[in-house]
Amino acid sequence: MTELFKIRKRITITWLICAAILLIFVIALVLNHPDLTKVAGSWYSTSIMPSTGVIIGLWLAVSHTGTTNKHVNSMSAGLAEAFLYFYIFCLIMPFVVFVGYKQLSFEAYFEISQMWLALLQTPTLALLGKIFADNTEPT
Repeated sequence: MTELFKIRKRITITWLICAAILLIFVIALVLNHPDLTKVAGSWYSTSIMPSTGVIIGLWLAVSHTGTTNKHVNSMSAGLAEAFLYFYIFCLIMPFVVFVGYKQLSFEAYFEISQMWLALLQTPTLALLGKIFADNTEPT
């Protein structure tokens, strides 16, 4: 069993740092390439903002419940974290691989990635919801 508050906190901090870094990257990209404003904004709003909203909303939903001595199944916690880290990896790595080495345009990457990122985002958010909703008492 993993302490529930610690896993929620670790997931939240990791995600918010990633979202902030990607926001800075998108802003810098748009400042250098104003023609990418629409496609970059669309990518960020569909790939990052739903997860951010769910995490913040889940914090608000569980804020009235105490978190002391509450635990979550280690398998669930590990799976949720693994999906989150893999999703973050899939958000960041293609910028380096596809755009950096293959000379794929940012616009093409933003358009292509929305479908497969959505497919990864769904189970990731479902697992995050389980972690935030779970409040098994310690045995």
